[in-house]
Amino acid sequence: SLVYYFEYRGRFDEGVALVEAALETGSSVANPKLRALLLGAVAQLEFRLDRYAEAMAIAERGRAAARLARDADTQALNLQILGSCSLRLARHADALRILEQGLQQARAGYEPRRLGVILRYVALVEKLMGNPDEALRHCLGSLARHQTHGDFVGEALCLGNLGLLYGEKGEIESAVAQFKAALAICDRQGLAATGLLMLANLTTGVPVAAGLAMGLVSVLTGVSRAGGRAIGAIGMLLGAAYFLPAAINL
Repeated sequence: SLVYYFEYRGRFDEGVALVEAALETGSSVANPKLRALLLGAVAQLEFRLDRYAEAMAIAERGRAAARLARDADTQALNLQILGSCSLRLARHADALRILEQGLQQARAGYEPRRLGVILRYVALVEKLMGNPDEALRHCLGSLARHQTHGDFVGEALCLGNLGLLYGEKGEIESAVAQFKAALAICDRQGLAATGLLMLANLTTGVPVAAGLAMGLVSVLTGVSRAGGRAIGAIGMLLGAAYFLPAAINL
C-alpha cells in the first residue's frame, strides 16, 4: 500500500528506498513470492523515474522469483514492467509480445487490476503500430476494469488515452469529453502527478485539429478556475505551447 501511495503521489525515490530496505529483510530472502512482488515494486518505481535499463534488470529478477514461486500475479506484474519499458524504448514488437505474455499470466491470476493495467499498455502499443481499432478495443476493456475496481489512476489514464484516440479519428466532442473526465478525476482525487503525466503524454501525440485544441484549452481553463491545483495551470501552458501552434499550422 505504501508503494502505491508513493507512486500515485509522484514520490518515486522515497518509494525505491523503502522497498530496497524491505528486500534486505530475512522474510524477503526466504519468500520467493514476496521477493518477486518487492522486486516488481522497485522496477515499477524505476520505470517512473525513466531509468529503463535498471527497471528491466530488476523486473527480470522479479520474474525469475515469481516463476520459482509459481505466482501468476507477480509474473504478470514483472512482465508488465518489461513490456512498458520496451514501449518507452520504441521496441514495439517486443513490447507487444511481452505484454501478451503478461495478459496470459494476469488472466490466470487473482488480481483484476493488473489485467486492466496491461490492457492499457497493449492499447498504446497497438496505437503506435498503426492499429487504431485494436487500440480502442483494448483501451475500452482496460477502462471498464479500472472503473469496476475503483482504480482512479488507471481510469484517468485510460480516459486520456481514449481522448487521443478519438481526437485522431476526428471525433472532437468525444475526445474533449474524455480529457475533461480524466482531469476531473485527477483533481477530485488529488492525483496531481497522474494529471501532469497524462498531460505530458498528450503533448507527444500527433498534431490535432483546431477544434480539439480549443476544446482542450477550454477544459484546462475550467480545471484551473475550479481550483485544480497545478494541473490546470501547467496544462494551460502545455496546451498553449503545443496544441494552439498545431492548430494555427493547420
